[in-house]
Amino acid sequence: MRYTAYRQALKRHGLEHDAKWETWAEVGDAGESDQLDWGRRFAKLRGRPDALVALNDNCGLKMLHSLRTAGVRVPDEVKIGCLGDTIETVEQSAQLTALREPIREIGRAAAQLVIEAIEKPKLRPQERLIEAAELVVRPSTAGVAESLR
Repeated sequence: MRYTAYRQALKRHGLEHDAKWETWAEVGDAGESDQLDWGRRFAKLRGRPDALVALNDNCGLKMLHSLRTAGVRVPDEVKIGCLGDTIETVEQSAQLTALREPIREIGRAAAQLVIEAIEKPKLRPQERLIEAAELVVRPSTAGVAESLR
């Protein structure tokens, strides 16, 4: 769902998606040495993108650490944004730009779906879309994200 929303947002703003820059789990789930290798590989690439988007805060923080360790200057050389906006993105030196998800509303909707499933076991699985995210611009994009509002 996040990936689909990301792709739709790119399209809505007339931005191209280039699948060659996608990486799945290499940064977020890998061990520390793999993460550092990812940053070093990215640092050596020619024609690299201006910005990266992590599909969650954890991946964004690991991505930022890996790039900084490899000597890539964020946001001067590449900007980073992420989805989520947990406390870690604010309190650490990362200061990641994030699309803040309405966690309470998501939790409330999830609880309501569970209650409905318990009370009505023959009810088909339900889905609820919550669209109340807020863009929180921080130093990892040097204010560039402001123009996308």
